[in-house]
Order: sequence, then structure tokens, then C-alpha cells
Amino acid sequence: MTPEEGQPLAGGHTAPVVRVGDTVRRVAGPWTPQVAALLTGLRAAGVAGVPEHRGLDERGREVVAWVDGDVPTYPMPSWVWDDAVLVDVARAVRSVHDAAAGLDLPRSGWRRPPVEPVETVCHGDVAPFNAVFTGARLVGLIDWDHAVPAPRGWDLGSLAYRFVSLTPPGHRDGRPGSGPPPEQWRRVRLLGQAYGGFDPVELVRWAVRHLEDLIAYSYAEAAAGNAALQLTIDAGHVSLYEGDLEWVRTLLAGAASPAHAGPTSPATICADSATRGSPPPGWEDPPTRNSPGTGERLAGRRKAADAPCEEVP
Repeated sequence: MTPEEGQPLAGGHTAPVVRVGDTVRRVAGPWTPQVAALLTGLRAAGVAGVPEHRGLDERGREVVAWVDGDVPTYPMPSWVWDDAVLVDVARAVRSVHDAAAGLDLPRSGWRRPPVEPVETVCHGDVAPFNAVFTGARLVGLIDWDHAVPAPRGWDLGSLAYRFVSLTPPGHRDGRPGSGPPPEQWRRVRLLGQAYGGFDPVELVRWAVRHLEDLIAYSYAEAAAGNAALQLTIDAGHVSLYEGDLEWVRTLLAGAASPAHAGPTSPATICADSATRGSPPPGWEDPPTRNSPGTGERLAGRRKAADAPCEEVP
């Protein structure tokens, strides 16, 4: 393999991804200009951890800057399941959402149609394998090709499923010991308080919607000839999602109120942050928080608590 072809990277379920020097390259699509505008806008707004978009190379591949650090893969290292990591990621996603809501971006032309009601532009696949860490601290979010105008909950459903993790006891890819519902509700509550403005039950409903969409999308893409997604089906990944979906639905069915899980106090979030130090620069205080957009193409904003260590009503 020549240096121009690049070093294959893990993942790439929808297209090959390679590293060439200090860049990451993948096959471009009709959605690439929208992703480029999003990344450029987020960086201009001061959001940390967003890779620089560098256009297309001579082969027509999308080029983004390499983000140095560790990208965890399954089976996940134990530190991925720390409460502090969940808080870091929730704050990072909040920062992205607030900044994206203020950008003048189109509603159409993305990899998939917008999800209504549109409130911002979501990453579209928030998961440990799309995050970069240094010393168990979040330093970047990568793989933005599934970004889409959507409600904020669209990302939070994926975040809850992947990082809480909302999986049954003994799950091969889940957080060890995460199966008991009270512990899962505790971490969902922590996620909602770290992001701000989301009720735990609402977050789990978004997780259900995320899994339903992930399953339907996988089957539809495979039926349309996506060989990579057909391989994930053959490997049993989608069957795993179907089992997880049943588990999450069971959580909801038994949760008229998650109060039995016990509250995760805002002081817990603050104390944890104080123990580990402040969040990475840029994550803790989004520069465009709750600001109006520059245009009307992405209409709709969600009011949420600004201070991550204050009680959310």
C-alpha cells in the first residue's frame, strides 16, 4: 500500500477510512459540502475538539485533520464507563448543539433527510468509537458524515445507549454491572443533568427511537446494496441491537417514574469535575449558548440550563 492510499483505520462500516499523514480520508458524498460547512462553522464558533475540514484530495476523497489521542473500541476499556466520561461527553455534545443552532446551515443536502422538529445539527452517531480521549479526558468528536438537522434528543438517544450503557445484564459490549435498572436510571439522570433540560424518561425514549432507527437504517441500506452494512447484519450486530431495543423498552415500561433509582445530585457532577479538574477547554462553556441563529433555515431552539452544576427543574 502506497503512502497516498493511506493506512486503513478501524470502523468505516459505510465507506473505507484511511489515515494519510496528519489527515483522515474517506469517500466523499453529496453531503460532504454540508459536513464541511458544519465543521468549519463549529470551529469558528470556538467549539473545541472538532476536526478541521481540509476539502478534497486529488482522488476526490474527503480530507479532515487527524485528532491525536485514543479512540476506544469493543471490548471497551473500563475507563470509558466512568461517570466523569459520561459528563464530559454530555457537555461536549451540548456545546456542539448550541453552536450549531446559531449557524446558517441548510436543512437539505445531508446524508439523510432532516429529523423534525429541527432544533440544531446533530453529530448523528455519538459513541465511544467516534470520540477521542487523552488520559480518559475527551479531546475530540470525529466521524461527522452522519450529521443531520434534528432535535437535540437525536444525539442524546445515541449518547445514552452507547455511554450509559442501556444494555441488558451480561451484554458483551455493555458496561460491566450496568444491567440493574436503578444503576442505569442513575446514569441517565446524570446525563440529563450534565447536558441540561432533559428528563431521564425523555432520554430513554430517545434511546428507543435511536435503536429503532439504527435497526431500520441497517436493513434498508443492506437491501439497497450496502455490502458493509450487510456484513454487520451477518455478524449479528443488528440482532444485538434488536435485543437491546427490547431491554430499553422494558426499562420504559417499568418507569412511570425513575425515582426508585435515587437522585444524582448536581453536587455529584461538580464534585466529580473538581476531582478530575475542569473539562477540556471549549467543552465547558459553549460560546453561543442559547443564542439565536443567524438565519431561519435551522429554526427552533430548546431552552436548557446554562450552568452544568445547577439543578435542572
